[in-house]
Amino acid sequence: MGTPTPLRAVRARCLACVGSAKDVRDCEEPCDLNPFRLGRGVRGKGSILKAIRSYCLWCCDGQPSEVRLCPSVNCALYPYRDGRRQSTRTLTAEQRAAIGQRLSAARAARAARV
Repeated sequence: MGTPTPLRAVRARCLACVGSAKDVRDCEEPCDLNPFRLGRGVRGKGSILKAIRSYCLWCCDGQPSEVRLCPSVNCALYPYRDGRRQSTRTLTAEQRAAIGQRLSAARAARAARV
């Protein structure tokens, strides 16, 4: 299984925090993850990645350098701690070469049209 989506990561963190699904549903803690705790997006509550970043800053006493150096690799939020999605795709040399060739061909075709 790969990296969970940000919503699933928040849901997993909330379950780890309070224990059961019922307790997560009834949670009234004033943390930044609260609007996303049910594993669904919420309109008007901002970006989930910003909420994760804010939570990680809170967890690390507001120190951005500590968030970067976070030792909690088993935390569900770890892949998103810097407020960005992590690149999970690893390309082989052949795949990179094929992508480069397609990009060059597309650029040449575009230049020919202009």
